[in-house]
Amino acid sequence: MSSPDFANAKIIDADGHVLDREAELHKFLFRHTVGRRFETLLDCVALIYGGIPEQFPRLRVVFLECGCGWVPYWMDRMDEEWEKRRSEAPLLKMRPSDYMKKGNWFYAAEPEESTLPFCLDKVGEDTILFASDYPHWDGSFPSYDVDGRGAQRYHGGAKSKEHAR
Repeated sequence: MSSPDFANAKIIDADGHVLDREAELHKFLFRHTVGRRFETLLDCVALIYGGIPEQFPRLRVVFLECGCGWVPYWMDRMDEEWEKRRSEAPLLKMRPSDYMKKGNWFYAAEPEESTLPFCLDKVGEDTILFASDYPHWDGSFPSYDVDGRGAQRYHGGAKSKEHAR
């Protein structure tokens, strides 16, 4: 029995229309949704597994333009993979998530992110930065709405960071 050829598989929607994947890749909606986010995941894993946090422990790293909702998932994913294959990241002395929460890696959150309260708990209040996206066309500043609990902690953390400088 031969295996199916998925490279030429067609995606068909509920109405029977064939999705043209090539055309979708060139739409702004697709590129704006996917673009920066996947590159950020690759950058993060390359920095961590490459041992940069061990080689340069005081280096500050900031991830912008893609929110913070990806961070808890990525910390868990990298920890899981690292536990199984530590030999491929020999410079690391701690779990990847420990470096990401240590206090010199920061993640910009979009004010309307529904996962913001979870991220504040999982990643740490002092690592999440405010990103208004002003004056970009898709920014919601100055009228944004964040969960009451998250808003208070979020702005408190941002204020603390500003006073710490």
